[in-house]
Amino acid sequence: MLVRNPTYREVTYDAAPAADDAEGQALLARFKGRKLPMVDRVEVSIIEETQPRWLSFLNQQQDLLERLPFDFMNIAAPNGVLAPHLARRNVQMWRTLNADVTLTYFNMTDPVVGGYEPAKVALRRAIGHAINVEQEIRLYWRGQAVPAQSG
Repeated sequence: MLVRNPTYREVTYDAAPAADDAEGQALLARFKGRKLPMVDRVEVSIIEETQPRWLSFLNQQQDLLERLPFDFMNIAAPNGVLAPHLARRNVQMWRTLNADVTLTYFNMTDPVVGGYEPAKVALRRAIGHAINVEQEIRLYWRGQAVPAQSG
């Protein structure tokens, strides 16, 4: 648990959102000049299992669910839009991009794909290039990802 420090230095909310950032401008209008921190305490609950974490959020035992478990994406945000039953409860959803790395491993002792002969190296490269990223995003990530861009 984190508790407000009563001797914290005098700092006030004075953000500088971009002119076209409507949400940031609204927050500035609401909080400008208020003393920081604006809360008395913060309790952090680490719930590793996805179902209990999701259920504790639904039961209003948590105010914030940092990352929606993918298992519940279609319930909470079908087609990437906040579900009506959550919107009626004034739940808000913010989408952010997070870097993720996916690795493909090969058993280098396997008689088909293993080894360092040029043909085996070419086969592994072909398998890597054959991965259908759009299908992976649609099925595994439930539409909640963007393909990486690299140069």
